[in-house]
Amino acid sequence: MASPQTDKGNFTKISNEILERLAQCRLSGKEFQAAIYVLRLTYGYQRKEAEISSSDLGEQMDADASDVRKVLGALCGRNILVKISSHKGVRPPVYLFNKDWDTWAHGRRASL
Repeated sequence: MASPQTDKGNFTKISNEILERLAQCRLSGKEFQAAIYVLRLTYGYQRKEAEISSSDLGEQMDADASDVRKVLGALCGRNILVKISSHKGVRPPVYLFNKDWDTWAHGRRASL
């Protein structure tokens, strides 16, 4: 039986406002999964940004790398995620979660 506990240091400290705004956004299931995973890789490790490979994210989402790239592109297009660097195949790109929800595009994008 699973019994996760925050007293073991296994938690992501994020504002309830961010989670509420994210829940109110019209995201596809894969977009929501990717956004939560980016939060985990950033704020879960007390970082503002993280290198995120399409293959690693694809394993977490049970999706192939091309779908993951589309999802990340959609989230960047809506300004929920920001791609701040690309290493041209040498290392995974670096993303951050944009906490300024006033700059997010909230409309529905194509389902992925």
